[in-house]
Amino acid sequence: MIRERLPVYTIHDVALSTPAKAFEVIGLEEAFTLGKRNVFSAHRHDYYEVFWITQGSGTIAIDFTDYEIRPATLCFLSPGQVHAWTIAEPIVGYLLSFTGEFFLTGVQDPNELAEMPLFYTLGDAPLIQLNDEQAETFHNLVHKIEQEYQASFLERDAMLRCYLRILLIEAKRLYSPNTTLHQFEAGFLLTKKLLALIEVHYLTTLSVAEYADLLHVTANHLNETIKRTMNKTAGEVIRARLLLEAKRLLRYSDIAISEIAYHLNFEDPSYFSRFFKKYTRLSPRDFRDLLKSSPQFEP
Repeated sequence: MIRERLPVYTIHDVALSTPAKAFEVIGLEEAFTLGKRNVFSAHRHDYYEVFWITQGSGTIAIDFTDYEIRPATLCFLSPGQVHAWTIAEPIVGYLLSFTGEFFLTGVQDPNELAEMPLFYTLGDAPLIQLNDEQAETFHNLVHKIEQEYQASFLERDAMLRCYLRILLIEAKRLYSPNTTLHQFEAGFLLTKKLLALIEVHYLTTLSVAEYADLLHVTANHLNETIKRTMNKTAGEVIRARLLLEAKRLLRYSDIAISEIAYHLNFEDPSYFSRFFKKYTRLSPRDFRDLLKSSPQFEP
């Protein structure tokens, strides 16, 4: 197994305190200045994050896209996404961190998080800009979550899950993706479920048929759905996730290309190089060298 130099943090690696199991709410000033890990350099988490930003400015780079940070912004990060912060003016607000297990405890539908349009977005920015009225609603809600978190009331974890679900539903109502996709159609939900499964199995499961079996649909139905919702074949989506991981490791680590190839389960480095060049028109080495010589290059 590869010893990854791109940090992957658990909630207990980063959280200053977790009186609620696998959940934390903390002020962003504390998170940025007192955190146990360097959150400014590129890293990723195995849990979910929601940022409620009330003051400050800067950018958050998520994988290979930079997003502007402004006041009254909600930002959502999914497990596995590589991100780094650049702060122009001190950021004020709150950070909510939680694991999928925490959110889904006692929930009948295990796909509830995957079906949220806010995580693993279908090519859209994982941010929402709020107006004054919306901002007041969210600020009051986050404040209630903070009060509950810091108290020792009966069934605190259950109450935190309820508040968190309300927050995500409120955000879901505001979310307006740039695509014309009807968010709540069955096709959208199936697409989100596929993306969530790929995130878990992309190193070991590569065929459309295998994912179709996991989703209890036919391969033809899965392909037709993905073509309609993402304008790609299911196979292209599966390959894109593997390619994204290759790009992440080439950009954010100095791991040898041969080691990356074996980590991604390619039979040999030459096969990996052919795969990478087929879809990027660059060899892995050229891709890495170009990033080093041209930091503004967007792969």
